[in-house]
Amino acid sequence: MTKGKFRLFFAIELSPAVQTQLLEFQSSIELEQAKPVPAENFHITLSFLGDTNEKKLEAIIDNFVSPEISPFILTTQDLVYWPKPKVACLSVGDPKNHLVNCKQQIEKQLNSIGLRHFDKKRFSPHITLFRQAEMPPKENYQINAKLKIDRLSLLCSRQSKNGVYYELVEDWPLFQSVKHQLTGKS
Repeated sequence: MTKGKFRLFFAIELSPAVQTQLLEFQSSIELEQAKPVPAENFHITLSFLGDTNEKKLEAIIDNFVSPEISPFILTTQDLVYWPKPKVACLSVGDPKNHLVNCKQQIEKQLNSIGLRHFDKKRFSPHITLFRQAEMPPKENYQINAKLKIDRLSLLCSRQSKNGVYYELVEDWPLFQSVKHQLTGKS
């Protein structure tokens, strides 16, 4: 990280109970070569901002408003492997596109304050369990952990002698407007 720059991303952090459940699942997977992600780093990335200067960080914190989305429940699914980044991750089912909606609302707000460099790849919600991984065995590894999504977090990726860790910068609760709660209309 460059001096005066913060490597930022919006994410869904996981509860300690879910982290423990996923850590147990992670330890049940036998990979010949892989670097396990520590449980405290389990999350679902929504929007990666990359290196962001202090002025933009202040603008985000001062201007960001949580999307008007009620808290919701998602379920983890299958272990998937992506060969190019060499990661093994757990897919997250999002049948009603709640995460997609959160991502779009986040990026619309960030766009309005001058942040426009978002990942253009198709959004595929996941929780990374292993990095520098080789292809896992053909077994069908699956876990149906329930994820209660009720907050969005702005995290900063930091490097230490023990590896990468994520520091909470700010978080926002999900909510619906009173109008929507009463009428069902936005």
